[in-house]
Amino acid sequence: MEKHYDFSAMPADWHLCFNVDCPFTALCLRYAAGQQLSAQRPMGNAVYPSALVDGQCDYFCSNQPVRLAVGFSHLFDDVRAVHASLMRKELKDYLGGNGTYYLYRNGRQGLTDEQQDWIDALFKRYGYDKAGAYDGFQWLYHYDSTGTRNL
Repeated sequence: MEKHYDFSAMPADWHLCFNVDCPFTALCLRYAAGQQLSAQRPMGNAVYPSALVDGQCDYFCSNQPVRLAVGFSHLFDDVRAVHASLMRKELKDYLGGNGTYYLYRNGRQGLTDEQQDWIDALFKRYGYDKAGAYDGFQWLYHYDSTGTRNL
């Protein structure tokens, strides 16, 4: 049975892969997206076959869904006012600025385990045992926007 992917959350500028000779095609979200979407949208960014070097692909992105925390509208509810603005600034800087902070806060972008761990550490640095509650969790594809991810 062929797997059907929902790519509605995929960034428009995300790199797709069309390298049929790559040994990772069955595991790679970029390849699955390229196969499913090539007829549906104009070609933009593509992963070139030269990305595969010595059995490693700099653009590999696993096609396994990950559990992401979505939304944190109550993250600072139990934080004292003296700490809230400082912690919020640190979190905004970590997440890439004001705009991306609100994408995460409002649940339009999911937080990875690594990002959740960073937030937990932020709260601990300020003396809070528990980070605020997330609005929910979803199993979603993680579109690696940092550029590259090796196997």
